[in-house]
This record gives sequence, structure tokens and C-alpha cells, in this order.
Amino acid sequence: MEKSNPIDQTRLTLAVLTACFVKTFGERDELFRLQFEQNLTRIYKEVRESELSHIGTMETLRWVEGYLKYL
Repeated sequence: MEKSNPIDQTRLTLAVLTACFVKTFGERDELFRLQFEQNLTRIYKEVRESELSHIGTMETLRWVEGYLKYL
């Protein structure tokens, strides 16, 4: 039986919940989703360019972006 990584499960859960919230709020306010996606792109670049390595954070941000495209 394959064991799951609890850290990956937590990040995946955060990504899915975030995408669901953004989709729900975006249904009432289309500008909200657009602004969220712009901020997501901006913060991803800031994290990527920081002095420290934040691979898990960057992966989670990409998951949010991916789930928003899926929803």
C-alpha cells in the first residue's frame, strides 16, 4: 500500500479550496477572479525570485492556477 505525503495533501487541499473560493466569489464579481489571477501571477514571480527556495509554495500556487482553469 502506498503512503501519502501529508505535506503534499495539505498543499493540495489548500490549492483546491482556494480555487473553489475564487470560483464562487468570481461568479458574483468577475473582476474578483481576474484580479486574483493577476495577483497570483505577481506573487508567484516574487516567490520565485526570492533569495530562499520555496518550491512547495510555488507548486501550491501553480496548483491553484491549474484548478482555476479546470473549474
